[in-house]
Amino acid sequence: MKGNSTINVLNSVVRDSSLTINDFALSLYLKYCIFRSGDRYSFEVSGPDLKRHMNIQDNKTLKASLQNLYALNYIIEPVSKLEPNKPFLISLNKEKFDIENRKEGEFFAQLPINVMFGIKDGKLTRQEARLLYYIKSYINATDSRKQFCFTRIDKKMSTELNMGKNTIPKYTQMLVDKKLISINKHNLGTSYQYDEDGKLIFTKYNNHYFLNYENIKKL
Repeated sequence: MKGNSTINVLNSVVRDSSLTINDFALSLYLKYCIFRSGDRYSFEVSGPDLKRHMNIQDNKTLKASLQNLYALNYIIEPVSKLEPNKPFLISLNKEKFDIENRKEGEFFAQLPINVMFGIKDGKLTRQEARLLYYIKSYINATDSRKQFCFTRIDKKMSTELNMGKNTIPKYTQMLVDKKLISINKHNLGTSYQYDEDGKLIFTKYNNHYFLNYENIKKL
């Protein structure tokens, strides 16, 4: 499945602040399951398989994400019980997962399927995977001049990702170290213009986040 295959996620899902990093990792794998089941939105899954692809160890964490996805209307029917080695039926809300019938003006983030496998194989943390999709959701694919994300950490990013403003730089730096993204940092600067009170005007532009697609494909 690796190579040119992608998993496409609606931007509204990527930026849903109600989703924890575990919830997002689970939703990413469920999106893959839709494809694997032949574009069906009800199919059987197993707890061990879900945990393996989320890279988690315990049923409690998995069940919490299943319950939260149900509460947020990603999953239609609640999952009441997880039994060892026994698959269970899961039914998904098509509006949350289907990019073909998305609302007018709704866009989606497309990244290689390797991001999902990166979580499973321990090459990516769940935080890093979410950040890759988040950065992609703000890149304008139709404008060659805007192939970067430039949202502010302390304003939009922290709110939409439900991550602390000090946590985001930690994981973006990890992505830089893995050569999966690059960042053009912009410090406070001035054009030496003055306001009405005679004070020097300073301007700080947001950092620019670029995705290194070739390296993401190699995960």
